[in-house]
Amino acid sequence: MSIYRKFDREPSNDVHAARVKADSPKKTSDATEQRKGAPAVEPLPSTMTWVAKLPRDIRPLALLRAFPRIANALAANWTDPAAFLRCVDELFVDRRGGRKGFPPDVMGELFALRTYYEGLHPTDRKRWDIANKRD
Repeated sequence: MSIYRKFDREPSNDVHAARVKADSPKKTSDATEQRKGAPAVEPLPSTMTWVAKLPRDIRPLALLRAFPRIANALAANWTDPAAFLRCVDELFVDRRGGRKGFPPDVMGELFALRTYYEGLHPTDRKRWDIANKRD
């Protein structure tokens, strides 16, 4: 092999003949591919414990079956009243556009759960004031 020969003219059987192109990182607009970890698609053990502690008529069983990821989020925020109410309120408003909404049984469970939670954690402020306080 000559040192004067151009690199792109090397024979194909020479190990130094082929240039290696570095793969450029893929730019994607899909948020699911940019996440570090996939959201849980099954109810977590802590979520099942949380549901078991709720009164029978308040347990969101349809939500648990149809949308376990949302049930996991609600269970995780249960001990923080501001975070829980914000989480529930986000489910009722379509801020991204194009959402289909929840089935009637799930929607009823979410309303019952929010009403029950507000009874446990009463606040002097009105819902409208809480919703408008967002940054």
